[in-house]
Amino acid sequence: MTGPGVRTILLLTLGYADLPMSVSVYGASDGERIVEPVPGVLLQCDGGWLLLDTGYNVSLINDPALRRRFYPDPHVRPVLQGPGEPLEEVLDKAGVDIGDVHAVAVSHLHLDHAGGLKADLTENIEQELPVGTTIGVQPSATVEPIRRLKRIAAERGYPLVPGHDPVAWPKLTQELAARWPDRP
Repeated sequence: MTGPGVRTILLLTLGYADLPMSVSVYGASDGERIVEPVPGVLLQCDGGWLLLDTGYNVSLINDPALRRRFYPDPHVRPVLQGPGEPLEEVLDKAGVDIGDVHAVAVSHLHLDHAGGLKADLTENIEQELPVGTTIGVQPSATVEPIRRLKRIAAERGYPLVPGHDPVAWPKLTQELAARWPDRP
């Protein structure tokens, strides 16, 4: 990446997760279910495309033995939009060649965000940096940091859109598509 400018923002839906609402909403009932989008973001920058999150790895879903290993909870079900690799399909739909992606960031190491790293992304990436995650944090411990981030976003005028939100994510996707109508 050679410059700081972002020319285009494309929001991607890399599949869906059908799961108990209690997985995403602290205090919600296990009996309620929700289908959440699996988000990704493409930023067209001065030096090429930056991809944030890569979606599912289809092999881990379609192979019964791998699915049992990587998705052991039958209550959490990955949902694919098509027969192929989600990342390849959405990049194709967006008219972006995978060879033009020059940087990849992963928000966290869940399979719905990092599974697509197996895609042919490594040839064009200038740097590889380690990614960390936090394991064993109680959901209640995340409430105040999230509220603080929401306050900062509001103070600075940034829209706050939860990535897995089944209403807000598609709405923001449509708003940004209207902003850049020359993109598929």
